[in-house]
Amino acid sequence: MSKVLRQELEAKLASLKGPEWDSASESEEEEATIPAVDLSNQPKQKKNKQRGKDNKISLKNSSVIYLGHIPHGFYEKEMSSFFSQFGNVQDLRLSRSRRGGKSRGYAFIQFSSEEIAKIVAETMNGYLLEGKKLVCNIVEKEKVHPRLFRASRRIIKVEDWQKFERQRHNQPKTQKQINSIATRLLKNEDLKRKKLEALGIDYEFSGYKNAIVPPSKHTKF
Repeated sequence: MSKVLRQELEAKLASLKGPEWDSASESEEEEATIPAVDLSNQPKQKKNKQRGKDNKISLKNSSVIYLGHIPHGFYEKEMSSFFSQFGNVQDLRLSRSRRGGKSRGYAFIQFSSEEIAKIVAETMNGYLLEGKKLVCNIVEKEKVHPRLFRASRRIIKVEDWQKFERQRHNQPKTQKQINSIATRLLKNEDLKRKKLEALGIDYEFSGYKNAIVPPSKHTKF
């Protein structure tokens, strides 16, 4: 390729590319058009520590509260009606004895939101009810068992265990049971006599030992 032809091609390529832009000069022009802002006189923004604290509490707490020192007669129906004034009560479990069905004096209540549970805990903790000072605290999320309210819908049948115990005690006893009871009574009585003797007390009393009738030596036909 001749030198003249090469120069013509280079000239055509230069015309197709167009004028080259100077990126450095363009950035300098943009910086010059933006006015500088003096931030020295601007008030410093205070960090909302309280907001961060509340967020931490909301992540830690749950919508379940623990209610302790519950007085006699304040049961599921009464609790549900009483705490409904704060908000929606989703679930409620009063701890009861499996044998007798009696209240154990504490319960767990779940509300529809954490805010309601927080208000209830702050309001009812230390509240005097029927002569008892209630204990009301929020249960942490990590301590809420998945099956905490599983038995809340279960109806516990209250049995008259005193009646069963009376029937068992008054039922006819076998000769083996009678001999065992007599042996125990005589043993305890003998210990009492030895304690009185060791204390230097001279005291004779008719007990179970004197009430025993010795068997007859004569054979009866």
